[in-house]
Amino acid sequence: MNGSSHDITSSNMSFIGNTAPVGGAMALDSGSYQIHGKLSFIDNVATSRGGAISILDGQHIISGTMLFTNNSVNASSGHGGRC
Repeated sequence: MNGSSHDITSSNMSFIGNTAPVGGAMALDSGSYQIHGKLSFIDNVATSRGGAISILDGQHIISGTMLFTNNSVNASSGHGGRC
């Protein structure tokens, strides 16, 4: 996700078993994001940074009930299993 302003509200959202270079489940880039609700991040893998979520730049608010389970970065120089 990148650019301008976004507001995402969820009553129950799960990110399970995703793989990406940056942010296994979600990558937040420039702009502003407000993400609210009940979110689960389970078994996500990034190859560079942010096993579950990568926050690169911008102004972001993430609130609510969050579950992080078994997220990882699959690289020797990687950063952040969860965020």
